[in-house]
Amino acid sequence: MRRRRWPAGSWLAIVIVALAALAVTGCGRGEEAATPSPTAIPGVPSGALLFLAYGNYTSDIYRVNADGSGLAQLTDSPWGDFGAAWSSDGSQIAFSSSGAGNEPYRDDVYVLKTDGSDLQNLTNAPRWSVFVSWSPDGSRILFSQDGMGPEDFWVMNADGSNAVRVMAENRCWSDPDWSPDGSRILACQCESGESPDDCWLVVVDSDGANSRSIEGVRGPIRDPQWSPDGRRILYVEGRTGGPGSVYVVDVDPEGGTPQKVYDGTIDWGDSSPPAWSPDGSRIAIPTSPELIAISADGTETRTIVRASYFAWSPDGGRMAYISRESSPQLYVVDVEGGAPVNVSGGAVSPSPVRWSPDGRQLLFASGRKRQNGVYWISPDGPVLERIEELSGGNIEPEGPGPAAIPGCRQGETESDQGCLSPDGRLAASYAQREDGFWLTVRDVSSGTVDLVVNVGRSMCRTGNSLSWSPDGAYIYYIKGAIKGEGCAPGFLYRVRPDGTGEEQLADLRVGALYGFAP
Repeated sequence: MRRRRWPAGSWLAIVIVALAALAVTGCGRGEEAATPSPTAIPGVPSGALLFLAYGNYTSDIYRVNADGSGLAQLTDSPWGDFGAAWSSDGSQIAFSSSGAGNEPYRDDVYVLKTDGSDLQNLTNAPRWSVFVSWSPDGSRILFSQDGMGPEDFWVMNADGSNAVRVMAENRCWSDPDWSPDGSRILACQCESGESPDDCWLVVVDSDGANSRSIEGVRGPIRDPQWSPDGRRILYVEGRTGGPGSVYVVDVDPEGGTPQKVYDGTIDWGDSSPPAWSPDGSRIAIPTSPELIAISADGTETRTIVRASYFAWSPDGGRMAYISRESSPQLYVVDVEGGAPVNVSGGAVSPSPVRWSPDGRQLLFASGRKRQNGVYWISPDGPVLERIEELSGGNIEPEGPGPAAIPGCRQGETESDQGCLSPDGRLAASYAQREDGFWLTVRDVSSGTVDLVVNVGRSMCRTGNSLSWSPDGAYIYYIKGAIKGEGCAPGFLYRVRPDGTGEEQLADLRVGALYGFAP
């Protein structure tokens, strides 16, 4: 499914606990700040900037053998990579990424070789372009554009050439699906994206011609999928948050009477949609909380595991899945029974998982190389270290801790509102404009306001997000937040008050700036 979700609950709890435990003065009045102590935090050098990071939002693409060996990181993007899938010959991997140099709210479709080399941007467009799927023969790629509203779906060659729009202003909460022979595309269309209760199934040629509806199917439907033989369509009917039903209907000549094969709980959250087994004999359905397999006629049902995202192996004998636990893991299990095998060797991000065509390897997205916690960074170099004493479990430190860090002094009058520079002459703050949020600097004596730098279309105000360097030469700030279902904080930057010398300092997502160690 194409939607990118930012889990609100997981990081919000950390923010609340961390801010309470650290008792940072933040943007409070200068006279209320605690007296700096040269021994406030053991191991942190004088002048280092402390901040709270949520690095697990920066997901990268990983490859691993189905037995758990050979784990390899294929991408390393500061903004995040997701949705990877192999081409049919296994030689290339396509995925979505914001990539180096792009704005954080604008994605492009990329391909690279299986070993992680030869990265290429196929879309390089000003609109949000998101990878959906490869054609069955691997010669073309289906992708969407403008993911913030009704989407246009396009088909392009695997080298990015000859892009053709096949569907305009699609409002269904699910992705289109290639027919097994690659000649047609199946999708659902809805009257309204705000309340997708009136939807229908559409089949269109892969060049965008000959669009037609499947008769007898209309209502709150989503997640259509071709059967492996191309003769039937699987789809889900139901309203998000309530019970749901899974139906199967013939494709040709114009559809038929839908057959209900499942009626009950459906996992409407972060999970894979129902999926045919490779031979078309069974359907995997994510319920809450189990993943079940049901025969295609609905007569036999069995529970497989507790899982969210999942994928059948190419031979249908195994299932790869992301576990439902506080620290999700990637597992492989025999569909007919047996003990699951942990193949990720550590926590992964809840996201789609894909098999290689030969069934030997898996792709998944994860922020596993990043760690949440409190970090310090040198203002004069690339040194970045995690403060273990403040970053895990009970994060309350012994002694004065970061409470001794002087925070950002907040102005009180209309002329000096914002985060005051050390000499009190300038006040930095954020302002919302039509083109996004800006870091601004106000001259306290004259009242003149300068727009210094655009920090993106969204902001996550989870904590203190501005700080001046002790000498007043730089403003440290957070840029590139992404808002969706929750909010992914932005990254740590610095810039001179006149707008020159902007520099990203770390590829961890930052929730709060605590100030500089004395």
